[in-house]
Amino acid sequence: MDESLVPASPAEASRQEASLRPRPDRSRPGALAAAVAGAALLAVAAAGCSSSASGHPPGASGQHKSGGTAPPAGIQAPAKIGSLTKASDDPAGFFKGDGLPGPVLKNLHSLTYYDHADSARAAFITGGPGLPVPSDGPGDKVARVMSRWLVDASIAHPITVTSGPAGGTAECFPSAAQPKSLDCGWVSGNVALTLNFDGYSKSEIQALVPKILTAMVRT
Repeated sequence: MDESLVPASPAEASRQEASLRPRPDRSRPGALAAAVAGAALLAVAAAGCSSSASGHPPGASGQHKSGGTAPPAGIQAPAKIGSLTKASDDPAGFFKGDGLPGPVLKNLHSLTYYDHADSARAAFITGGPGLPVPSDGPGDKVARVMSRWLVDASIAHPITVTSGPAGGTAECFPSAAQPKSLDCGWVSGNVALTLNFDGYSKSEIQALVPKILTAMVRT
């Protein structure tokens, strides 16, 4: 096994397990049905999503867009992002039971990064090309992503965050699970990510999001 994918200590492994917050209401009928249906339609697109911009839906009105307009070519998972070091990537485990087609699942990530400058800090990032977005819900597409894949975010109160050179739409939302924290999401075309954090202040999270997106999004 690649040592870069193993937490530095048993304590970190324990913190990782505790910090990956479960998504309640996994069987929510409307969201899950829409997600599975969307996944089936996106299976073909995910296999060659970078070849053309013609199939990408426009952003919802009122959303803030940063950077360029070209759709992303894909998602990468670098070993390091600033002071963050990758500890694991387990999409098969995270999305188990969600009924995602293989061609979609193979393009997704479920990443854990630890901050080597402060062992109490961590970032958890999930998603990628073809991550299903519920068709019902608010007009804000990022909020719809969060409502399905990071449901303890309070999506009624979005906070606009710059996405830097990655483009697309990035927003953060108050976290019901951690009142002093934020849960964040990003959407560009048919590529979507959720980001949640342990040990960072709200202002630090808002500054981290564009750095993470710049490192992960292939434009």
